[in-house]
Amino acid sequence: MVNRNRDFKLGIIHGKIQPDKEKSEASIQRNLFLHQRIVIKRGKYNECIVRLFAYEMPLGLKRDECIDLVGYDKDFNLFLIELKSEESKEHLSEVVQQLNNYEKRVKEIKRSIEKDFKKTFYLHIKFTDIKKAILAPKMFYYGKTLDDDTIEYLYVKPNDVKKFTTNLIEKNRFDNPVVVHNVK
Repeated sequence: MVNRNRDFKLGIIHGKIQPDKEKSEASIQRNLFLHQRIVIKRGKYNECIVRLFAYEMPLGLKRDECIDLVGYDKDFNLFLIELKSEESKEHLSEVVQQLNNYEKRVKEIKRSIEKDFKKTFYLHIKFTDIKKAILAPKMFYYGKTLDDDTIEYLYVKPNDVKKFTTNLIEKNRFDNPVVVHNVK
């Protein structure tokens, strides 16, 4: 696989802004991206705000491998987030492998992503560590072993799901971050 070294589609809407299915992974992805940030609740007094700056970020020259959501936290950790919807038929082990492969590729092109970030946002940034997360409905994790400690397994509480599955584009409601919770 040949890695991309520019034009990572940072900070822009590309593709369909309103996918055909309201609760599809693409629709959830767009709405989360438009919120611009998520809050990861890791416990009662432990949370991390992640500023999202890309969705479907391509890694190769073709659009064959793309990271669902990319962001960073206050310590400039680079977050690679893989989304899974209720309809996902993928096994957790496949998603973990996919995310680990993305991490390897991003390590190789991290400096290129930083250059593109500077060009796009006029902000010089050096990402520190790479963090990985899977964001899926809580039921996606039922009965599965969450044994890769390098990945955060995240979910959204049922009453919060509407925040990014309803058509927020028409309602122009992106003023609050989306709160997600750690499964472990």
